[in-house]
Amino acid sequence: MSPTTAPPSGNASRPGADRPGFFFLACPDSKIVQGKVQELMKQYAPAEAGGGMLGASATGFDRRSYWAEEGLPPQFWEDLTLQSLTGRAKCIVVRHAEKLLAADWKALVPALAGFKEHAFPIFCLESAWQRNQPKPPAQLTKQKFWTLAQDRGWYWQSPGITRNKMAAVLEREARRRSVAFAPGALQFLAESLPLDAAAITAEMDKLAVAAQAVEGDGQGVIDTALARETAYAPDIDIFGFIQALQKGTASVAVWRQVFADRLGGEGMLFPLLSLLTREARLLWQIDAGETQGIRLPVSVMRAKESLARRLGRTRIAVLFDLAMEAEYGVKSGERKPEQALERLVAGMAALFADDNATGRGPTGPAQPRRGGPPRQRP
Repeated sequence: MSPTTAPPSGNASRPGADRPGFFFLACPDSKIVQGKVQELMKQYAPAEAGGGMLGASATGFDRRSYWAEEGLPPQFWEDLTLQSLTGRAKCIVVRHAEKLLAADWKALVPALAGFKEHAFPIFCLESAWQRNQPKPPAQLTKQKFWTLAQDRGWYWQSPGITRNKMAAVLEREARRRSVAFAPGALQFLAESLPLDAAAITAEMDKLAVAAQAVEGDGQGVIDTALARETAYAPDIDIFGFIQALQKGTASVAVWRQVFADRLGGEGMLFPLLSLLTREARLLWQIDAGETQGIRLPVSVMRAKESLARRLGRTRIAVLFDLAMEAEYGVKSGERKPEQALERLVAGMAALFADDNATGRGPTGPAQPRRGGPPRQRP
């Protein structure tokens, strides 16, 4: 739903009278929320905000930001009810408004009862969506001002960046930076980057600088090798995870909870799988003695060599199978991301179960997987 203004009132010639009395934004991506706030401030900025005690005229809003988890301080209520000494209108932004208490929503009823030229409140609902829909607080939906916002279009919602829109987002970001994608690079990044606007912006900045440095003429191309070399990786020690499972020094439940807390669903499952595949490829190369192209600190290299020897080629190959099965399960619709994550962790635990029970590796070949695409080796 796109934002619209309220119907013109009898005093529509007054600056700011054509803007909403207040506004609600519902989106789980904080960077997108901030961009929408800026858009609303520009769209509804008063042409002139003179007439204050200082007699000065000014354009635009004074922005005042508050965080709901910190509570609404006295200054918030002053900003909402009192005109500034400078005469400038204030855009009052409440971030993470879904964390306001029931008493806060109740206290806002009289404050939002009428249009205030000097104050434009914007409430940002930034919680994760459920079943592809925003989940506003129950106490908020009971208020008349919420119904008014819905009826008059003083409301905007977006699921953020979704996986099926990722390629289009990346192409737009590439055009802004005067770079292009080589075949294969766009698909790789669209599948591996997290569904987070801030992370995407940071990664595209990094890739654009690297691509333009290679070309030397400011018109860079992001190829697959560059995309993989600088690929985003979640803050997860996948090597430590494999080591812990192989040694039996950490419970599966603990690691499952770590992944669930840090990854948070489909947005980060694919980067994790990319990281697991890259680690498995390194272990495969080390086991095969192809280490000439691997650049790692000596201590890290020794640890990986030790793990590669203990795992052996058969179990390293199974790591590829497990990653592929998780990816196929989500993309085919057979499993939800959290179910794929659960099976991935359980599968890796089962892979090392013999080590933990007997101190030896598995004696037989890996079991063939059921369903999904055929196995591929690096």
